[in-house]
Amino acid sequence: MKRFEPFMQKLILGLVVIQPLIDLDYLAYDLLNQFSLPRPSTIVRFILLPLAILYAYIQKEKNKVRVGIVGALYSVVLGVYFLLHHQQASALVPVLDFTKNFQYSLWREFSYCLTLVIPVFMVYVLYHEQLQEKHLKWIVAIESAFVSIPIVLGNLYVFGKSTYYGNTVANIFSWRAGIYKWYHPRTLAAKFFFNEGNTMGMLLFMLLPLLYYFFLKEKKAKWIGLIVVQSIAMQMMATRVATYGTVLVPIVMILIHLFTSLLQK
Repeated sequence: MKRFEPFMQKLILGLVVIQPLIDLDYLAYDLLNQFSLPRPSTIVRFILLPLAILYAYIQKEKNKVRVGIVGALYSVVLGVYFLLHHQQASALVPVLDFTKNFQYSLWREFSYCLTLVIPVFMVYVLYHEQLQEKHLKWIVAIESAFVSIPIVLGNLYVFGKSTYYGNTVANIFSWRAGIYKWYHPRTLAAKFFFNEGNTMGMLLFMLLPLLYYFFLKEKKAKWIGLIVVQSIAMQMMATRVATYGTVLVPIVMILIHLFTSLLQK
């Protein structure tokens, strides 16, 4: 099985890197549904991720009994929580009188909970892979480019969805040209075709300190290029986390860098 370890490591890293792209698979739903085919996100989250977790447990775990017991206890707690959650939701739905967009079903809620829980165990998988800093750099750079570049292009050439509602109606150069007389400010935000603008904004917020860290450490142009592109994309998204993060993260990183440099001296 050791011959497969390099392949499995690349597969696991690939599963991490493609997560933002999975957010786009809703665009292919109608086409896939015609042929009764599953969405790529379904295959990744409910087949490939569990297989990666199982691989880490079987091949990497040295304390299988202890980890198995902890996993079983966690599953029991999660199961009890879900049953209580289902009972409460079933009782509240008729009272709250939701619209058709917010209907409740047991299967949808169960699959939604699994969608939230399964990726958490990728921390366990990555822990056993003992990734090096070069792997982290690779992941950060690709994740940043995957998300930021489409958002910037979508805004500049005015295609894609607004972060809040509808489509983006104008690019960033119109923001100071009095366009608010004709369009609501929220229609000027851009998230490309990503389904969840807030989620992508939080992802970029988490990546930005790492970009600054690698730049301060290596002083390479590629990092400053990614910082500039991603910072512009975060402003274009216009979520609070992304907008404030663009300003606050560099200030905090500079202060930390100055403080650590002072300690070294």
